[in-house]
Order: sequence, then structure tokens, then C-alpha cells
Amino acid sequence: MATSPTPPPSNADRPGPLYLTWGDIGAATQDLSEQVTVGGMPQVVVGIVRGGMIPAVWLAHRLEIRDVRTVEVTRTTGDGINAAKTRLPTTRNPASLGDLTGLDVLLVDDIAGSGATLAHTADLLRDLGPARVRTAVLTVNRANWAQEADPARVIDYIASLNDTWIVFPWEDSMSAELDEQYRTRPGTPMIGPYSTNQMDDFYTALGRGEAKPSGLMNLMQHLIATERCEDGANVLDVCCGRGLALPLLHRYAPKIGRYVGLDISPDNLAEAHMRLTAVRQEYGSPFPVDFVECDVSDPWPQLPPFDVALYTSALEHLPSELGVKSLAATGAALAPGGVLYLSTPQAFGPPPRPLQYRVHVYEWSREEVVRAVEAAGLVVDDVMGLLPPEPDGVAAELAERYGTGAVDWYRDLAARVPKALLDTVSSVAVPDRATELLFVCRRPA
Repeated sequence: MATSPTPPPSNADRPGPLYLTWGDIGAATQDLSEQVTVGGMPQVVVGIVRGGMIPAVWLAHRLEIRDVRTVEVTRTTGDGINAAKTRLPTTRNPASLGDLTGLDVLLVDDIAGSGATLAHTADLLRDLGPARVRTAVLTVNRANWAQEADPARVIDYIASLNDTWIVFPWEDSMSAELDEQYRTRPGTPMIGPYSTNQMDDFYTALGRGEAKPSGLMNLMQHLIATERCEDGANVLDVCCGRGLALPLLHRYAPKIGRYVGLDISPDNLAEAHMRLTAVRQEYGSPFPVDFVECDVSDPWPQLPPFDVALYTSALEHLPSELGVKSLAATGAALAPGGVLYLSTPQAFGPPPRPLQYRVHVYEWSREEVVRAVEAAGLVVDDVMGLLPPEPDGVAAELAERYGTGAVDWYRDLAARVPKALLDTVSSVAVPDRATELLFVCRRPA
């Protein structure tokens, strides 16, 4: 039966529907494929029409199974949120299942509410004489679950548990109810469910005289981490992208013990290699550097413990479930006393939330980040702002934290200091309202 299905950020206290993205579906089918493989490879995948068809095909690709069949079984009378249901599941065209005699069958649906449709269909399949029938769903809506037994004891494989109505990305109602600002922009470079879009190269931007708050923020967060690297430290760069940390490490922390950069994109790593070549022409080779192409939410290759981990401006490029897994892997890679510098935009309110930047996949609230970091076995020592709210928001938080004198000081600086520089520095003091945060986390010794 299902083991440890992982819920997304808790939605028990919000009555509205939960909108899943294609990234969420990719993460869920990957999770299910791993669970299925442990129990043995099926020979046939059966999708329940209509909602189970897409996850069934996706799972079949992940499992490299070419025999995919469908059966139409339903209880809902419409597609809307909280649509009415018939008393018993209705089956149409069962002959579409063909001959299942002696076969190992995996039955797939998108969601289990009461569990009646899945149970009815599984019984229908068993009547056709297969060797085994297993069941898999992307999610279970516990608010509608009608059976006494826990879902994980009834359904073999579950990717997530929820407590509200789910709207899938292939459902028309999503387009009607969810504005495009909530979704990753079409055309964003992707590898599977990951956005591989990279932040501007602040070195190049400054070289052409362009000082943007986002670029200076990126420079500052790397400087904060670099200046705290002790001699001999092993440094891990999670989702290293084009290797923006390397010039600063060579310049300000040349006595670190080792640098390892991880990234899923071969194009990003190719840029990082070119940057390393250029940096070493200037500074030589003061420490060894390795790049590893890998999915940071999957099991990592064997690596030594690290004293410092950088995970900067990348968490938002992963679906939330995969982000949690990547943080768990990062926490496990740190030596006792090791420090993680984690930055990501700060989102406000319950999901679904509009994206600040539509090259992202999921933007986290501060509370969600803290929960995931603590679940990874780390403690949060400090939280700094990296990008500020509007000036009135900065002034309001400065007044709350430091009094009206700080507001006067800020306004005086605003009249004299270029905005890009002031935004970067003033953000540090207003983490409650900042639009990007840097978390300084530590694995207890």
C-alpha cells in the first residue's frame, strides 16, 4: 500500500480550490513512478477516462510501458467545483480494456475523492483475470474520503494528500478562474517541470554600466556568503547555473577547500565551465572545482560533507514538492555546523498565488520555507531582505523595528543615494515586507 504520501503546503484552512500546475503534475508522476518501481514493473497501464488519462500516459512514459488502455468510469455529473455525483459509479465501454488475463495491471486516476470510482474500477479489472491490479492516484481529497480505512491502506500509490477541491492544469475551469499571472510564462526554458531560466549576469550588466536592483541583490547575496567562508571550507553550490559565485570565491575566499556545483541543465553548466576558465586566467587555480549534472530533487551522487551550501535564487524554479526534496538533500549534504545560504522570492497569502516573475514555477511564503528547512534538519539563524517593497513599506517596517529616527535616516538616504544601491542595502532591515529573502540556516553540530 501507499507509503508516506506527502501533502503540499497545508490547505485545510482555506475553502477555495487548489490549482495544480504542470510542474506539480510532473513531480507527482515522478513520485508515483518511483513508488511503483519498488513494487515491481507492471505490464499494462490503465487510465480512467477522463482525468486519469494524462497521468496514465505520463506514468507509462516514465516506466517505459507501451501498453496503455482506458476505461470510462465516473461519478461526477459535471466539471465544475463541487459538481454533483451519482449514487454509484457508471461504467461505459468496458470492452476497451481488452484481454487482461494473467497481466500485471496498474490502474491510474487523477484524484480519489470518496474512493468509490477507483474501487469500482479495480473490481472491474479483477473480474477480467489479471495476475495483479495495483492502483495509483495523483492526489486524495481527504475532505470527501468516505471509507473507514486510511487512503494509504486502500490505494497502493498516492503522490499527495489534500483537503480541498483540486483543479488540474488540463481542466477548462483553470483557464477561467486562474489568471495567467499565476502560471509560468509559455516559452520559459524548461527541463521537465523545472524552469532553467537564469538570473541576469550581474558581472556583464555592471560591465556595460547597468546597475539593476536585482543584479546588485544577486551580487550582495553572493558576497555575504563568500565573505563568511572559512579557510578550508568545502562549498556546495546547489543549482549553480552559470557559476556566478566563482569569481567572488576566487577573489575573496581563495583558501576554501573545494567547490562543487550542481545543476540539471547542461547548457548552464557549459556557461559555468566557461566562466571558470576566464576566472582562472585571472586568479589561477587556488581550489579544486567540480560540476555535476543532476536533478537536485533526486538522490545525489556520493559527495563529501560540505561546510557551506549556496542555494541562491533557484528554489522558485522547482515545483514545491521537488523543492522540499532538494532542501532535504541539501540539509543531508551539510556537515554538522554547516551553513546554508538560501534565497528565494517572498510570497504572501495562501496558494494559489500570482508569480512575481513568470519565469518561476512556485514562489514560497516565508512560513513554507521555514517548515521545509526545519524538516531538512536545519535551524534558521537569520533572515535578511534582499529586494524591498515600495518605499512606504520600507519606512513602515523601519518604524516598527527601529523607531521614527530610522525612517528619517532612510528618507535622507533616498534623497542622496542611487535607488539601486539603496534598495539592496535597505532590504536587509525589512525582511517582513521584502520581496526576496536570504535565509541563513545551520545544521546543528
